[in-house]
Amino acid sequence: MEIKKFCDPVFKDMPCAVTVGVFDGLHRGHMKLIETLVSEAEKNDCRSVVIMFNANPKMLLGKQTSMDSIITEEETNKLLAEAGVDYRCIIDFSSDMSKLSGEEFIARLCTSYSLRVMVVGQNFRCGRTGSSAGSEEIRTFLDKYTSSAYLVVVPSLFVDGEEVSSSLIRRCLLTGDTEKASVLLGRPLIPGNGSCRLLKNIPSEV
Repeated sequence: MEIKKFCDPVFKDMPCAVTVGVFDGLHRGHMKLIETLVSEAEKNDCRSVVIMFNANPKMLLGKQTSMDSIITEEETNKLLAEAGVDYRCIIDFSSDMSKLSGEEFIARLCTSYSLRVMVVGQNFRCGRTGSSAGSEEIRTFLDKYTSSAYLVVVPSLFVDGEEVSSSLIRRCLLTGDTEKASVLLGRPLIPGNGSCRLLKNIPSEV
């Protein structure tokens, strides 16, 4: 897997399947989406690209309490590579980026990437508050700005009636519920990894 900056010129003429998000923790819901991305890339004979923010936009904008990432950069890269992702692209979230509407963000994506497929979760939205875009709007914008790209929406994953999310996993880690956190992450917690930084107390059996 290669790591690039968002809108690197290499993607202009490289057919791509992309997904966009924070992907903090790369939990089971995220991995389900990424598996779909890799599958769609193979189906369309193109490269799989995971576009990630360098930090959580909600935290940077003060809409959510700032916290450490659930896993480290090294863990993130390892998990993505093992999943078969070709490229990880980093968005340096800035004041200018925060002002983009949903349509402006999708337009930038479509003009910077040779886009064939976009894969998103069912709750995904992009763009500033008041002019953000969800799946229905994104479909319209893809039709407007590309001639061939289509959208795949991956349903949310639920475990025991709860939607798997980074915020739920963080709560489990902060309260020491390692068993539930491991189930939601889809992998065991290992002392020394990023997830364990968030534990108040690491039980001896972990």
